[in-house]
Amino acid sequence: MRHPNTDNDLDDDDEDITDLVDLAEREHYVIPSTRTILSYNNAINLIHHLCALIPRDAFTRHHQPTFTGYFQSTMRLPPSLPLSPRHLSYLGPPKRSKKEARRAIAFCVVKRLRKLDVFDDYLLPISSQVHEAEKQRVTHVHDVPAIMTVSGILGVWNSNSGSIPSLSTDVRLLDW
Repeated sequence: MRHPNTDNDLDDDDEDITDLVDLAEREHYVIPSTRTILSYNNAINLIHHLCALIPRDAFTRHHQPTFTGYFQSTMRLPPSLPLSPRHLSYLGPPKRSKKEARRAIAFCVVKRLRKLDVFDDYLLPISSQVHEAEKQRVTHVHDVPAIMTVSGILGVWNSNSGSIPSLSTDVRLLDW
């Protein structure tokens, strides 16, 4: 699925040719545990993917970051993201074109959101349910309660299909 305001269709007059100095100044970031690479080329798409996961109703437009500025871009993330207001607006480094300024700020924002645990080691957005599951992690079998609530539905089938019964939300552990 392509997001409507990606790097390829920016509404500026820059040509597709990137300045050689800007190319030489580009950074990349490698996450050591997974060898996942963050670059100027994939940062905007990661931000748009994160914004696409924000819940909305049928009458609400897609949540998107907003970019302002020309040679030094500012990115404002949607206020619907569960972040404090100080983590929603970022100012990027000065560049020689509008496209490169947007790529640079997106790169910086993804790196910052990675430090805030918004993205995991594979640069995929982490849901708040994952954070709650980490807090409730059981380290020893004796710590498992007799009845516990399971969040979510296990499996790949849709419960509306009618062919697979839905999973109960209470799991009872039996003594053998």
